Amino acid sequence: MSSPELTLVKKEELDWQDEGICRQTDPEVFYPEVGQESWDAKKICKGCPVRDKCLMYAFETEDEWAVMGGLTYRERKKFRRQRVRPTKENIDAWIDRSIKDARERRQRAYDKLA
Repeated sequence: MSSPELTLVKKEELDWQDEGICRQTDPEVFYPEVGQESWDAKKICKGCPVRDKCLMYAFETEDEWAVMGGLTYRERKKFRRQRVRPTKENIDAWIDRSIKDARERRQRAYDKLA
């Protein structure tokens, strides 16, 4: 049985990471606890100049924990299942929708407490 082929990533191929807004942000924002909202990370990603590269890197590496390129692991899995090619437009729409949904969930939770 043959083992899967490993591809080494050259350092210069990751230089784009130095330009990420996440480098100036608390990394914990991008690793939300289970059940914790990820919209703070998504808002940061949405304005990041290297978001597209980050997202493609996330699809390649299949990081299960981090919000990368504006999407959580679950959201990236949904894209894969739907066989939708990620574009700036549909990622922007996805992020906007997930932030809006999170705000509405939070508001409903506050309304229940009132």
